[in-house]
Amino acid sequence: MSHLPVKLDQAMQSLDLSTVGEQINVLGPRSVVFASEGMRLRAVEVRLSIKPDDGDVYPAPSGGGKLALAKNGLLKVSSAKGIVWSAEQSRMTGDAPPCEACTTAAMRLGRQPMCPHNVGFKAVGAWLDPAGQWEPHYATRYWCWDEELAEVKRVYRKQIAEGKITEAQYDLKVEDEFNKRFRDRFALAETKAMLRVIRQIGVKAAYAPQELNKGFLCVRVEPDMSVEEVRRRGMASASQIFGAATRPMLALPAPDYSQATEAAGPEDDEPEAEQGSEQQEAGGETPPPPESEEGQQGQQGQMPLGNASDQVCCDDCGKPLADNVVAYCQSARGREEFGGRNYGFCCQNKHRGAARKGAGA
Repeated sequence: MSHLPVKLDQAMQSLDLSTVGEQINVLGPRSVVFASEGMRLRAVEVRLSIKPDDGDVYPAPSGGGKLALAKNGLLKVSSAKGIVWSAEQSRMTGDAPPCEACTTAAMRLGRQPMCPHNVGFKAVGAWLDPAGQWEPHYATRYWCWDEELAEVKRVYRKQIAEGKITEAQYDLKVEDEFNKRFRDRFALAETKAMLRVIRQIGVKAAYAPQELNKGFLCVRVEPDMSVEEVRRRGMASASQIFGAATRPMLALPAPDYSQATEAAGPEDDEPEAEQGSEQQEAGGETPPPPESEEGQQGQQGQMPLGNASDQVCCDDCGKPLADNVVAYCQSARGREEFGGRNYGFCCQNKHRGAARKGAGA
């Protein structure tokens, strides 16, 4: 039973979160929050299991024994906050940049790259602020072959250095882990995008187990449905008929997702493959990067383990870029788009978006 200084699951005009202290993870400002006329605040507690097998969390890629919220945990938090996800605008995207192998094959064949490996997802959600206005946000995140492979190699190289595995186990460990991540790439791209949106309410990328044991406290804003408010709205409706001067209460509008702002956040601590993901490719096998025209149509073969470039960095965020990203940025089309500069996947989309807005102005 909770012993928090705030009342849970009760509609209130104001909430004082400054008295909570460190008893629980507060998702929002630790201050006094007031609801506007016609709205109420509700404090909702969320408890997550710290066992990865239960599906709420998974071991964070950053290591250190920390845990990150999996899709089930994110949905529990978003439900408590009252986040409404747009079923129409939340979808897979077709603008994921091609992987290095597909780019190389396409350049050799003199055609546009068609990559079946990299995928992207755009998540669009909105929640009510204390003033009763919808606050929409969106985020687009990608699962990229070269970046994931480089990350898997980094993780197991670290384990070799720590003496957890031997050099002889390295190749098999890398292949098994990468195949699992590739199988779950659609779910992972979706989780990355949802996490970026939910981070706007205060969710961190990773938590220590003792932090997760505290639980989360969300403040949900909802219309006031108390007897007094319903009576007041009824009187306001009657005033429209009989001409009284009382201002009627307007109905709560649906969220306008077209006004969503891009959710900002760090690029590190991205989700890794979750155990028992429901979204799997048929057969669970990794298709190889194409080595020929037939390969671009998806023939099966042995998975090559390419290397990401460790010398060229993004001119915007400073992160190391894979060879295929540099090759695209320095191609004729890339130089036309970015003026000879090298940008990573996310920075490329940011500059494309800015260019589109400039063209439409």
